[in-house]
Amino acid sequence: MRLIPDPEHSIEKDLVANPVPSYINRTNLAKIEEARARQTEEEKAKIAAKYSSTDEFIFETAKRRDHAGIREELKQEAEKKLMAECTFQPKPNKRIMPRDDAIVRQTVSSVLREDARLRQKMAKDSELLKQYEAELHDASGFYEWQDKMRTSPTCINH
Repeated sequence: MRLIPDPEHSIEKDLVANPVPSYINRTNLAKIEEARARQTEEEKAKIAAKYSSTDEFIFETAKRRDHAGIREELKQEAEKKLMAECTFQPKPNKRIMPRDDAIVRQTVSSVLREDARLRQKMAKDSELLKQYEAELHDASGFYEWQDKMRTSPTCINH
């Protein structure tokens, strides 16, 4: 087993704080903010004096159009398109109404087809009526049959 050697230099454990510089007590945060604001204003004034508005470069394209007006027109156009999608207004039919009664020629096949359809409908209606009549009977017929069966001599066993 190997032993760890002792460190060559010892580490100082005492912390010694430096004294507070004297200039810190002469200023405060309000004074520093005030000095910064004053310096910013001075820089702005220097730059404004250095450059005049005549030195500013003006693009020829800016002279050609009224950009604010065009932008407003485009905005209104886009809103109209959006609202057109939101509101549904169906187009009226361009249907031509007949002036006189339509002339329909009857053929044998169309008459037979109509007759067959009418017979099917009548058969369906009669089935419906029969079913309706069958289901509307009251229980009086059953009670009569039951009384007859009770009184008859053939069923006295019960």
